[in-house]
Amino acid sequence: MAEKRNLDRPENDKGIIRAMFNDNETLQRGLRQFFFQLPLTNEEETAIKGLSADQIEILRKEMLPSIADNRPVGMSNDVWSGLSASDGVDATYPRILVRELMVNYFEQQFMGLKTGVQVQNIVLANLVKRPFTGERLFHYVNICAYLTIMATVELHLNSLWMVGNQEIKTPDEVMQSLRKDSSE
Repeated sequence: MAEKRNLDRPENDKGIIRAMFNDNETLQRGLRQFFFQLPLTNEEETAIKGLSADQIEILRKEMLPSIADNRPVGMSNDVWSGLSASDGVDATYPRILVRELMVNYFEQQFMGLKTGVQVQNIVLANLVKRPFTGERLFHYVNICAYLTIMATVELHLNSLWMVGNQEIKTPDEVMQSLRKDSSE
């Protein structure tokens, strides 16, 4: 008999996400500001400093996934997933550099979350600093990494917010909803 697979996040992770994000726009905004290296309000700074190691690990699993996350078969991905190598080395190499810069940036930011000491060896705003003269590959990698970082932060904070604020139904409510749907 086939084993039922949980294609969603583990319940423990969802519980941590709910504890973090349920009606907590301050934390969501604060994390966005933190990952974009923008100034934080006192409330946002307090919310971020109050994160536990488990909560930081949830954020890390979302933004820097690893195939070691013990995910169900068919759900394995990491930061390198989706990187196309089919166009050959000349097209793939810049993409590798982009991903590497993005990973280094997020590792830097997560170290800051974990230790409370914000080191900014990679400054997000500097990745798109003008003028764009000189080495084209350098500017291409920086701008693509900037866009990838921005999209990753927005996507995952929104996803976590949605999970954290999902309506939790009792088994009876689920059954009533199923009965109602089947009778329509």
